[in-house]
Amino acid sequence: VRELRLREGRYEAQLVDHIIIIGFGLGGRHIADAADAVNIPYAVIDANPDTVRTERAAGRIIYHGDATCEPILTHAGVQSARVVVVAISDPVGTSRVVEQVRLLNPRVHIIVRIRYFAQSETLLSRGADEVIPEEYEATIEIFTRVLHKYLVPREEIETMVGSVRERGYRMLRPARLASDECDLLL
Repeated sequence: VRELRLREGRYEAQLVDHIIIIGFGLGGRHIADAADAVNIPYAVIDANPDTVRTERAAGRIIYHGDATCEPILTHAGVQSARVVVVAISDPVGTSRVVEQVRLLNPRVHIIVRIRYFAQSETLLSRGADEVIPEEYEATIEIFTRVLHKYLVPREEIETMVGSVRERGYRMLRPARLASDECDLLL
């Protein structure tokens, strides 16, 4: 959904209830492609000027800059975003982005892709709502393929994957999210 706002004497489109994708590597591209497929509006922030030039030419809403800086987040519409996905490879930068986003929009849902499970607690304490550790998902994919080679039935593998994800991601959910889920069941 877009609204028009007056800026410097002219009207421009403003994203509302959108996704902000921070980092436009493989993960960021997949998120954008999925959003395109179901018509969810999004804006991208990336630090690589070549990526920004290429993607702008392709028609994407993408901003060049450092997502730890308030002006770039504001320009991407962080105050009116529903979800922010942080998909950068720098753990220190990721932590700073999460803090800044949370400061600018206490209601936005922040999902962070991280490399290692050990980084989870820090990011949750800084305001991330969900963290997705690459090492965790990679190990699930590896054991799935191993079980498949041993001809374990697909349904049984899917049950195991569901169980492993439930146990693992339960540890990564903030207490407020877990209590909200319980409230929904009442």
